[in-house]
Amino acid sequence: MVFCVELCLYQLGFLSVSFSPPPFLPPVQSLEWETFEQYCTWQLFLAHNIPLETIIPILQHLKYKEHPEALSCLLLQLRREKPTEEMVKMVLSRPCHPDDQFTTSILRHWCIKHENHLIEHIKSLLIKNNSLPRKRQ
Repeated sequence: MVFCVELCLYQLGFLSVSFSPPPFLPPVQSLEWETFEQYCTWQLFLAHNIPLETIIPILQHLKYKEHPEALSCLLLQLRREKPTEEMVKMVLSRPCHPDDQFTTSILRHWCIKHENHLIEHIKSLLIKNNSLPRKRQ
């Protein structure tokens, strides 16, 4: 009942919903919710064009068997974007698992659609990683 009243107030323009970073729930917390609640949350992220920079750090916490809702939402959102160096870095730093096709799927898509951008970002990341000082053993 309360939800219906809030929905009516929102539709009439008396209530506004803000998804700016401070008041909104960190996406990591939604990973503990049930499937339907996660699905609805991620659909809201897609519908409201939440900046990808806000959501992409969650990528390291996602496990393909436990968080398919979040992974499918992020995959959809990443496919709409041109890859940035930060996006490529986050995607490549995901833990590897033979059955997890997320990384290969998005890299394959970016390779088809944005080949030159992807090449430049991977090259840049490799150069940065190679230029870091190494510890002697």
